[in-house]
Amino acid sequence: EMLMCDFRIDSAEIFREFDIPAAELQAMLSAVERRFDGHLALDATGLSIPLEARPLTRMIARQFDAYEMNADGHSSAI
Repeated sequence: EMLMCDFRIDSAEIFREFDIPAAELQAMLSAVERRFDGHLALDATGLSIPLEARPLTRMIARQFDAYEMNADGHSSAI
């Protein structure tokens, strides 16, 4: 939601809301930044989507979707 609305993931806010180690969050953000090489801005405060890359926002957000991270990739109803 943060990424889709604010075009940014604020690391400090993630740490307040979720129990995730800093190294794990940094690894996730770095992996997504590498996947969209040259289109995202990653720094100590988080990850942001520059204006020119905002058409990619939905594709970028999917990288953080827990359902998408599921290796099966489909619901149990299928």
